[in-house]
Amino acid sequence: MQLSLGALWRSWGVTPRAVVGHSVGEIAAARVAGALSLEDALRIVVLRNELLRESQRLGGAMAVVVAEPEQIERELADRASRVFVAGVNAPGSTLLAGFRADLLAVVEAIRERGGAAHMVRADGLAHCPLVERLGERLVTRIGVLEARAARIAFYSSVTGGAVPPGAPCEPGYWGRNLSAPVAFAGAIGALAVDGNELFIELSPHPVIADAVSGC
Repeated sequence: MQLSLGALWRSWGVTPRAVVGHSVGEIAAARVAGALSLEDALRIVVLRNELLRESQRLGGAMAVVVAEPEQIERELADRASRVFVAGVNAPGSTLLAGFRADLLAVVEAIRERGGAAHMVRADGLAHCPLVERLGERLVTRIGVLEARAARIAFYSSVTGGAVPPGAPCEPGYWGRNLSAPVAFAGAIGALAVDGNELFIELSPHPVIADAVSGC
């Protein structure tokens, strides 16, 4: 859907100055930027989703907390190595990942002291140390990608800023995309600092638009 919308808008003359993706959305962003061939982009999606299905056997889950990571240090410290910060979508919007029972306990503890937190639907567990081996397996399964260079500036939600044009052609990048925390707020901040003012979400309905507005 994202690739189709990007192609449609480009046929109308709507061309982005820069692109950014959130988690799996980075694959579409890299394709729109010209850093991945269509075949490679689709192959990464399929391989990544196969591994995410495997991650479901770990008994993991994900949640969103309306707080900065440092504001929930107490809850996280109580379950170190069981629950992790999996990303920062916007100021005051933190993504958590971990074992389901422990994550539910963290969500309830935050709610009991008046905070806002909720579990989210996810295809599998990602963006935390529990899936580092899956990230390594993804790199191996991807193998070699066609060497390309992005024609449009690519801002990374892995690093939280702009990356070299050829970075998405490195299989290791997509391993980190699976297992590293999502630095989406940092990437949007970097885009804004670089003078980008109009943001359009490639989606049939808003998913991350509120986070962009929050940034």
